[in-house]
Amino acid sequence: MTDPELPERSDPREAKYVRDKLLHSAVVIGDCVQERVSLLVLNLDSRAISGGSFYKLESDHLVAKISPRANPELFRPLPPCSVSCTLGARAHVFVTTVREIRPPAAEGSRPRLALNLPGEIAALECRHSFRVPILPDSDLTIRISDPQPQGDARGIDISVHGLQFEVPMDTAQRLAVDQRISIKLTYQEAEITARAVIRRRTRNRVGVMLIDVNKPTVPLHDPNVEQLVRTLEREWLRNRLAKNG
Repeated sequence: MTDPELPERSDPREAKYVRDKLLHSAVVIGDCVQERVSLLVLNLDSRAISGGSFYKLESDHLVAKISPRANPELFRPLPPCSVSCTLGARAHVFVTTVREIRPPAAEGSRPRLALNLPGEIAALECRHSFRVPILPDSDLTIRISDPQPQGDARGIDISVHGLQFEVPMDTAQRLAVDQRISIKLTYQEAEITARAVIRRRTRNRVGVMLIDVNKPTVPLHDPNVEQLVRTLEREWLRNRLAKNG
């Protein structure tokens, strides 16, 4: 029986999940502001809609410029709004609230909305798979064989269906497009061995697709690879956040 006087213990997995969501949101918002990404904002109460762009971060909120043709009165503070945008290969959407409306600073300039920062941003892949950059100091090691061992490769990026890496030039000269090779991925205590087919090679940079050993023309669907990609993505996001201060 639970003692009502004792505080409930929080699940550390839930806390980690929340931290990862906040981290992802911070990185996405920071990149959108830096690149002045276009956005679409929808007032979920009045159904007013406006195009615009990310403008800047101020303390704990986001400032977005909206269309000069939009009626700012339809975006009064507190109603929930959805904001959608496309960054790189992903479409993003989040729900937030308006803190305040700021009129145009000068003739011909655009009204601005101060929006509360979201705790979570949903993302949708706009292409078949998102390639996660592999950090130079990542613990990931890549070993290839064809079928003879060809040594280690330096990872460049990875997705759930393939990866790109660099090898010494003499090794690259022994690799050809459409050639099948074996790849062993090691990250901390995890090891994954898979077959792959070379899709492209530019000098010593090689791009491969992971394939099903029983169906060589079909991309590999391996939950272990998916887990590895998600882990490397979180590693990359943490690094981006640290660099952005």
